[in-house]
Amino acid sequence: MLKPLDLQALSIFLCIKVALVTDQIEVGFSVDRGWQGRGFATEALRKVLAYLTENEGIPCVTAWCAAENIGSRRVLEKAGMELVHIDKDGLAVGDKTYDKLTFVYKAEHQQISQRGRT
Repeated sequence: MLKPLDLQALSIFLCIKVALVTDQIEVGFSVDRGWQGRGFATEALRKVLAYLTENEGIPCVTAWCAAENIGSRRVLEKAGMELVHIDKDGLAVGDKTYDKLTFVYKAEHQQISQRGRT
């Protein structure tokens, strides 16, 4: 659990972008290098996913990362998101390309997972 002091010093951003054409939301995150690897992004993303699906009724939340970004991939997986697509050379940064991994979190999947734990 984060303490008030942690919240003041932590530089974590969860950006939420609404996809207007479909019934889903895409989320993204960035964590200051000094705070990476401590579980803050996973904890925050879990809360955002729960809020969006349980309170806002969003049935599908998506996110993506570069295949080479192992830290982001682990955050997405630990938060309960599932890898659903790999777009070969789908990201371009300058003159370099990366494989783009797309993840999905579905409200009905979470409800099934929770029932299995009781």
